[in-house]
This record gives sequence, C-alpha cells and structure tokens, in this order.
Amino acid sequence: MTPMLNLHPFHALRPQPQHFKKWIHRNIKNEFNRDENPFNFYNLINPSDKKHQQIRERISSYVKQKMLVNDLTPSLYCYRSKHNNDVFEGVIGLLDTKLITNGLIVPHEGVVNTRVSMFKNYLKEVLINTEPILLSHENNDGINELKNRLFRSEPFAEFEMNDTIHSIWRIEHPTLINQFSRAFNNIKSLLLIDGHHRCYSSLKLSSKIPKYSKMLVCLVSEDQLKIDSFCRLFTDLNKHRPDHFLAQLSSSFNVTRLTTYQKPHNLKSFSMYLENSWYKLYYKSSADDSKKTLERLPTQMIYKHLAKPLLGIHDLQKDARISYQYHKDNKKGIEQAVDSKKFKFGIEHFPISLDLVKRCLSEGALLPPKSTYVFPKLLNGLLIYDFKNE
Repeated sequence: MTPMLNLHPFHALRPQPQHFKKWIHRNIKNEFNRDENPFNFYNLINPSDKKHQQIRERISSYVKQKMLVNDLTPSLYCYRSKHNNDVFEGVIGLLDTKLITNGLIVPHEGVVNTRVSMFKNYLKEVLINTEPILLSHENNDGINELKNRLFRSEPFAEFEMNDTIHSIWRIEHPTLINQFSRAFNNIKSLLLIDGHHRCYSSLKLSSKIPKYSKMLVCLVSEDQLKIDSFCRLFTDLNKHRPDHFLAQLSSSFNVTRLTTYQKPHNLKSFSMYLENSWYKLYYKSSADDSKKTLERLPTQMIYKHLAKPLLGIHDLQKDARISYQYHKDNKKGIEQAVDSKKFKFGIEHFPISLDLVKRCLSEGALLPPKSTYVFPKLLNGLLIYDFKNE
C-alpha cells in the first residue's frame, strides 16, 4: 500500500499576535541582556547555566504569565515572507516521523550520527520543536487555490523585520483543515530541504518513545525555492607550497590568475581566493562525467579532485579543516575569512539546481554536505510544537 501524507494540525505555543516581533527579534551581534527583554525566544532556549530542563520551566512561567499562549483549537498555519520581489509561502503542521522510513520524505544529504543522537537527547529533555523542518513538494493546483483563498483574508499575525514582511494565517476550521489535508494526500513524495539532523533526531526519539511520533514541518512548493551555494573554506594546503598546490590543481582544472574577482558562470567554473589573489578554475571534463549526475555537481568536483587527493580530506562532515559559509557577497566574505588568517583559501561554486538534486537522488546518490543553500530560511520560534500539548 502506498504511504499517504497526512498533515496534522496542532496546538501551537506562540506569543500574542501583537508580540511576535518582540518575541522573535534579537541582536545577534551583541550578547543578549536578559534584563532588557526577558520575553524573548533567545532567552527561552538559552538558559544561563545551559541546563535544558530550565527551558521547560521557562515555558511554564511564560504560559502562566500569559506571555505565551497555546491555541485552544488544533490548527494548521500558512506562512508567507516577502522581501522585495521574493515571496515564499508554506503550510506549517505536523507529520509522522514514519514517513522518513517509508520513503515519502527523501533526504538529499547524509547526517552525522553523533549529531543526531545529540539532538535526540536535547528533544527528549525539552519536548519542543521550535523550527519547522523544510520540505518541498511538486507544484499542486489544489494547494495553491486553498492558499490563495486564505491569502485574500487578513493574516492572523503580521510584522516586519529586516526589510522582510512575515505573515501568518491560522487554519482552525475543521472543514478548511480537511480541505488542506485532502490536497496534501495527493502529494507522492517530499524532498527534505533543510533540517536533516532535526528530522532524523525526531525519528530516533520516536523509535525510543513511540508517543512522540510527530515533528514540526513547513511544506513549500518547489517553485517557491531559491537555491544559492555555500562557500568552502580550507585551513591549510596540507603542507603544499602555494605554487606547487596550483600546479597540482592544473591536472584537473584549467587554472587562471585573475586581475579582478569573477563569479563562477557554470557548473564547471569556480572562483578561488589564495594568497591575496583570485583564480578561475575550470574543470577539465572526462569521459566518466556524463554517466552519473553526482559527478557533474561542483561540490563533488571539489571533493574528488581537490579536497580528497590534494588536502587529504576524506570526511566532509567531520574534518575540521573544511568549513562551509554562506555570504550574500561571496567576494567580500571569502576575502575577509582568508585575510583573517583563519583560513588559507576559499572556493565559490555555481549554484546547483533543484532539477540536478532530484536527478542525483533518482540515481541513488546523496549529495556532498552543504551542496545547497536554500531559501526560504524559516524563523526559529515563530510557532512552537510542544509535545506535551498533543
């Protein structure tokens, strides 16, 4: 029997609509001052002595003071963020963790088991999901029509932060919940976009404690996604002299020193910053490259022809000599990271399309870690799933 996607409503733990911005906002650059604003999501999840049981105590305190409330009616939620011309829309609810094991939820990269166990233990202590796992589905007219009908009404909550307007619609009427549920029943598979470790930690917890079998998710149509790339930064040249390193690179890449920075223009081109200079790398094709989609991915080219043979990096998840960073301005970000002497060199690659991701998965291969940086980035703490409420 083909597994079916059932999106479940839940009693969201949340601030009052007029307090969403105050709850979410924090200045990341400065150390948080609890006395200035004790009612703050960051204050909830970062107890002063790092004891996770304090999170449950704070939740009880916030609810008692009515700083946070539980929706009395189980609901689904439509979320929309708008920044200039970029609009992202999704539906937030709960899914069964068993959808991971029966194949309806498809991951696109691997996980580190120790991190999964760490997150599982954290979940067991705090019993809350604060950030939805982002899953994408093929475009669906029925779901689009339901969302558009909802968006013609006033949002339940709306606020602006960092030039982005965030809007939430609550779906609490049973008829409308059933309409959304039936529309999602037609979805045959979901691609796990963001939150791999959170997803698998929920699965691991449910295998130990079956009553905790749900996880907080946001379902977004594929055409809503915008894919960018992480930069790869390396701490050393594995004892190679810079000129020798460049010479060895030339066996797999055409290496050209640039007078000014240039963005990669296709999957085979890379921009590398080393010794205060920018270089253009262009991968030399081989006969085997056309056989497997994985070999056509720039992140695999970096691993197979640079990180592994020249730097001796075999584990892209655990090796501390490689770091993954996202920058709005890659030139500035890489230059600052390398010029700080924390890293020896950095590489930028061309973004990988969702179509290539899906082709790779259809051939049974997972992508190298941090192959994609996908928007939207969901706000953490916007709607909280409290296991004890369900």
